[in-house]
Amino acid sequence: MNEWGTPPWRDLDEYGYYNGWSDDRWRWEFLRRRPEYRAEFEALAAPYRAEFVWSPKIALAEAVVSGLIVPKEELAIFSDEEMTRLAAIAFSDPEGPGFTVSAADPGKYGLYSLLNPAIGDQELWLKFEEYDGFNFFVDDERDEGQLAVTFDLRMPIDLQLQKAREYLLDEQYRYQNPDDEDAPIKKERERRNGRIEALRAIDAKEQEPAIVLREMGEVLWPGQEKAPSRAAEAYARGCRLRDRCRA
Repeated sequence: MNEWGTPPWRDLDEYGYYNGWSDDRWRWEFLRRRPEYRAEFEALAAPYRAEFVWSPKIALAEAVVSGLIVPKEELAIFSDEEMTRLAAIAFSDPEGPGFTVSAADPGKYGLYSLLNPAIGDQELWLKFEEYDGFNFFVDDERDEGQLAVTFDLRMPIDLQLQKAREYLLDEQYRYQNPDDEDAPIKKERERRNGRIEALRAIDAKEQEPAIVLREMGEVLWPGQEKAPSRAAEAYARGCRLRDRCRA
């Protein structure tokens, strides 16, 4: 792992069991590679790092919070007041999982609290929350095969249009193919395909800035003739997912 906790991109095994990642985990993996997010977290975490002093209490508090059984006599190191805030003690290490700083603009990344981007496995503490305007409703007065959508003029229109288009195309397919019970599964599979290559592609450029697309493609898709063009597509997709914070 490098300083940002990203695996060596050439070794797929180093990424672990990515097929089991949730959508939030995928979104986090791209977001934590975003330079702007990293810089913002570093700036907000700096005062905490300056004051932080490690204590054995932190490890013990982590054990308690994670659900491990800790002998009562070991808990004697905590005061009565500290016993009421074990979670705060457990997650007080800026270099540990679960440590958060309040986001200056929660709408920017969809997070009220920013997590350390150098740590990948943060699913227990990830909570993306955002309202981006687009919604849909069913109007009983409309004819069969018709849907209506609403847009919020206070929110970015482009994103709402994108979500509306995706939703309407999905609903249209369901309407036109009522017997295709696998339609949602097919769409999800299509969306997930290629995400690991996109992630590795942006890691490749970060870890080896001078790498050429041909070499990148040969590593991602060994022995395939179209590897260079596919590498370019994977890198472009990785950048989009990283910068828009959605996977």
